[in-house]
Amino acid sequence: LAMPQSGLQPPPLEELRFISLNCAGLSPNRAAQQIRTGILQKRDSLRAIMDYVAPSVAFLQETWFALEDTMFDIPGYRYYGRPRLTLRGRSACSGGVGVLVSASIPADSVRRLPDPEEAGSCGMLLLELLLVAGSVVMGTIYSEQENTIRSASLSLDMTAVWAARARHLTCLLAHAARPLLLMGDINVHLGDFQELPASPRLSYHRHLTAGQVSWAAPFKVFLRGQPLAVLNGRFGPAVATRLPSSTAAFQEEITDGTEIDYGLVSSSHLHMVTHFDVRPTPVQFSDHRMLCATLLLPPVLNGMSAEREDPGMGGMPPPPNKLNLPVAPTPALKRAIRAATGSWSAGWVEEVRSLHPASQGDLDALYERVSMQLCAALHEALGSRPTMGRFS
Repeated sequence: LAMPQSGLQPPPLEELRFISLNCAGLSPNRAAQQIRTGILQKRDSLRAIMDYVAPSVAFLQETWFALEDTMFDIPGYRYYGRPRLTLRGRSACSGGVGVLVSASIPADSVRRLPDPEEAGSCGMLLLELLLVAGSVVMGTIYSEQENTIRSASLSLDMTAVWAARARHLTCLLAHAARPLLLMGDINVHLGDFQELPASPRLSYHRHLTAGQVSWAAPFKVFLRGQPLAVLNGRFGPAVATRLPSSTAAFQEEITDGTEIDYGLVSSSHLHMVTHFDVRPTPVQFSDHRMLCATLLLPPVLNGMSAEREDPGMGGMPPPPNKLNLPVAPTPALKRAIRAATGSWSAGWVEEVRSLHPASQGDLDALYERVSMQLCAALHEALGSRPTMGRFS
């Protein structure tokens, strides 16, 4: 037997590999369309892609799943999904997003965050990974096309949609030490836009029409207001992500298309992304190419160390922390927040509950964020500046 090495060994870095795919339908969206579009074959193709690439996490857009779709299974992965709903709360049988998480990541290390309010859209799905190195928020996004929002069943205002998404992500990004990664089909052309002028990236050069520039404006406003970095064009030339057909997307030599799929990461964690590229899928799949990203986490992240157990307590984890926040806000406070933000949601209360048990650092960060939001709301509504910091 080999003698154990003396001294403490540094914990290994944690590498997470992500892919993002627009599926263009994994479920029939009309009667008998399963035969016409080969939905079953497409599911088999997705299984083959997952088996060949073996990512830690796969983000899926345009699943077309309905509320009752629960039989989706990929060996070695757990599925989390969010279908698109109409204004009446019915399944639209179009759009939809999902996330496949490798079974190598324990189920109790994955926490689904509450679905954000998106001014009628259902395009975002967010998870938190609780890893040895710390926690990471990750998610996928499928943003509507211009012809989709005109549908009477949806009738979306994309300026309001992106503003709602910005409000939600502002809360998540307030935890500055925790990385946030988003990948998906945004359905806009950024052109030469630079979200980080001091750290420019390569652009995908293609002539944009006035309509395409106008359609992209709300997303550009969103990027200007968030500490996010676009990954496209930072690890080599920016390339097309959508091609004229699934056949063209599968052929590597065909490069003429559009760039509408993007990877985004919290800008303070851009250095943790060690790789990003756009490539054809290993088997023919859809008219979108696959986004691939690698995130390398240090041994200690956002205040959490690799050692989660207290040796002084016999290996037992410390007792869970509880945070007492008001669960029944007064009408006056509701009115103040509604006046400042345009809406009232008890989502932060659910976030507190879902953190049980949680590290004290997570609770402190949430408490600080909620307090600052309430202070800002009261200041805006009442015209006086309350004491900044935590509510007492």
